[in-house]
Amino acid sequence: MDEGRESAEHLREAVEESLVDELYARSRASFLGLGLVLVILRLLLDDVFKRSREIPYAFGFLVAVFLVRIVGVSYARRKSGWFASTRHRHVAFAIGSSITALGFCAINVVAFPHLDAVQIATLAVCHTGITAIALLSIGTSPIVYHLYMLPILGPMLVLTAIGPHGAGLRLLPVMIVLFMTVLSMMALNEYRTRRDNILLRLRIADMALVDALTQLRNRRYLQEFMGTEVEQVLRDWAGKGPRKKLWLMMVDLDHFKNVNDRFGHDAGDAVLRQLGAILRDTVRRQDVVARWGGEEFVIVARDVEGGPAGALAERIRERVAAHRFALPGGDTIPLTCSIGYSVYPFVATSPRALAWTDVLALADAGLYRAKQQGRNRVAGILSGETADKSGSANVDEVKNDVERASQSGIVRLVG
Repeated sequence: MDEGRESAEHLREAVEESLVDELYARSRASFLGLGLVLVILRLLLDDVFKRSREIPYAFGFLVAVFLVRIVGVSYARRKSGWFASTRHRHVAFAIGSSITALGFCAINVVAFPHLDAVQIATLAVCHTGITAIALLSIGTSPIVYHLYMLPILGPMLVLTAIGPHGAGLRLLPVMIVLFMTVLSMMALNEYRTRRDNILLRLRIADMALVDALTQLRNRRYLQEFMGTEVEQVLRDWAGKGPRKKLWLMMVDLDHFKNVNDRFGHDAGDAVLRQLGAILRDTVRRQDVVARWGGEEFVIVARDVEGGPAGALAERIRERVAAHRFALPGGDTIPLTCSIGYSVYPFVATSPRALAWTDVLALADAGLYRAKQQGRNRVAGILSGETADKSGSANVDEVKNDVERASQSGIVRLVG
């Protein structure tokens, strides 16, 4: 249940991030449209610019906000510093949209007393056009859209409703109300449509990273995950903070072929599903379990400084040995597993000496050693004194003869 909640929360965060990314991705087109609107607005108010000192100030403020937003949005799209947070970028965009809308609001308020009925109607058409076009760029966030629309059209609605312009503008407030209602409905519909499309895309992408039989992560996911995780680990080792490690474990069922030969492949599938459940329930929440292929599973356990891999691997081995695997016909059978493990970075003095795939190969070599020693065992391969001093290790040499590599000090064998 905790895993389901965690997965749902992760999906919700991914959807939110995609929606905010769309806000910024579409902002370029919206800025181009807004720039054209500013030109049109300046031409519309040309004959009243000299009648009031406040109108040029209000228009200058709007232009300044427009230019600052271009710079701000460009910087926020880098997702660095304060803008690395999706929430922060969303809030920043909402504030920018609100201030832009307040600029239009200020122009409406200071220019209204100097406009005739035709000019007011033209200004209303201009603003309704602005807010309609904005749906294309900020429709992914109803909050941002309403913070933009309401300060622009709200004052226009009030001013035309109480203004002294006679019957010529009697229907304009009603039309603005209807238009605002329609825009709100369109914004909500646009948001739901884009959200559902993003959610569907993410779910399809996630399905490609899940093993259909065990519902664990698959090899493709592990490769993508490790690509990102390794970069973070190397950054930690390059800094002065805690040095995180990744413990890689290779888990393999003993004599699994006998299960398929004796009871059939349906029984083998049932056994693999149960093994997957045992692994998922035994590891910590921050660890990753993936089906590597066949009856082989890979576990990536995060850690800081110490080494929980041996204890965790032993706990997995004990739980598998104590479990009675249920078969489709109702029978149950006992099975055991063998586990090999290693650690990344493998050589502490040279974190980049071996790639994570090399470390996984060493974990596989540890698995092979556990099999040779009689199965139902845990075997670890860690760097030895020779590797630590030289800052390197030959993976092929270790795999070809683990015992010899141990004697020469290249590796240290555990278990």
